[in-house]
Amino acid sequence: MSNKKNAYLKAEQFLKWSMLALLLSFPFFGYLKHPTLLLTLLVCLTLAGWGWHRTKGKQRLFLDPVDFIVLLLAIAFFFGGAFVKNDWREAFLQGITRALLLLVYFPAVDFFRYSLWRKKGVFVLQFSGGIASFLGILQYFQGKAILKWVDLERFSDIGGRVTGGFGNPNVLSVYLLLVLPISLVFLFQEKTTLTSRLFALISLSFELLCLVLTWSRGAWLGVIFSVFFFLLLFSRLTRKCLLWGIPLLLSLSFFLPSSIVNRFQSIGDLSESSIQYRLWVWKGVGRMLWEHPFGIGLGYENFSARYRPYAVSGTETVIHTHQIFLQIFCELGVIGVLLFLFFLGWLLFRLLKKSSQIEKNHEMQRFGGGGALFGVLIMGMFDNVWYHYGVFCLFWIMAALSSSYARDDFD
Repeated sequence: MSNKKNAYLKAEQFLKWSMLALLLSFPFFGYLKHPTLLLTLLVCLTLAGWGWHRTKGKQRLFLDPVDFIVLLLAIAFFFGGAFVKNDWREAFLQGITRALLLLVYFPAVDFFRYSLWRKKGVFVLQFSGGIASFLGILQYFQGKAILKWVDLERFSDIGGRVTGGFGNPNVLSVYLLLVLPISLVFLFQEKTTLTSRLFALISLSFELLCLVLTWSRGAWLGVIFSVFFFLLLFSRLTRKCLLWGIPLLLSLSFFLPSSIVNRFQSIGDLSESSIQYRLWVWKGVGRMLWEHPFGIGLGYENFSARYRPYAVSGTETVIHTHQIFLQIFCELGVIGVLLFLFFLGWLLFRLLKKSSQIEKNHEMQRFGGGGALFGVLIMGMFDNVWYHYGVFCLFWIMAALSSSYARDDFD
């Protein structure tokens, strides 16, 4: 074997194992010291492996229009943190970190394009999601769930909210929304062994139960819409499952514990404290954006300082918008929002255009990735789902999973 061929194979293996390590690690960084530093270092290793792989393979770097938008967003995040007056150091570090984490989209696209790597990658995601969910369930039944985010006057019966390794129940729920559709893929995929299907069922059960125990109403809505998206678009069989599933979902209120029913029925109750708080925050953010349509830059200290003059009384200490599109608007301005919306629209267009050319089992994974993004964006209507660096990075990896199917050289 020639030295050039040997170097290329080493670069290929380095990229594969660095991506698999990254996919496995997301729910466990929080159990370690300096989780953001470790995540960023692993992402940098993955980017280095991708660059090495591209260089040794002498592959031409071609940017699809979707890729070009992602690159522009990474540049926008970098400059969004570079020109901030309030606590410049925090904003700059946040900008460069988000830019680096977003750039993992490119090695992830290359990784998911190839069948063998893709199968290993989605299995690792399913495995880590099942383990993380089991640990979250264990936290609840050991009496270690957190009461910090609970309105005890109204929801004193829920026994606390699980956080897993993320330190926040809403962040854990975003992670679960991103990995749960992968278990659906393995459960419904035709060419799957009984063992794999059973493992998928166990993982899915753990993930659903853990999601319930986060008590995140936005995530509950997200998973309902995510599963609906998957079942509606995949096949005739899943559409039949959906027809049976809707009446089953409506009848669940007669069988579920009153604590779950009470929590779910509070969705849309404008008198409930957390919903009312969000409405006040959005009102203040709207005032600020009216005067700053091109954004205020990154940084939570920067946001607090710029938001305070526009805040509704009682929300002066908030550090983000509790809504993903408003958060992008604040950080990157109207141009950033338009880039993100164009990315989502173009990705959806390309996936639908390519759907007739993709084998049925490939469509499974495609709709799994699409369902994950859809579910998170539903939750994002009520929360800043990019607050945590880990789930921000995983969001763009799932976007890469969907984007990889739109390529002409898809394997």
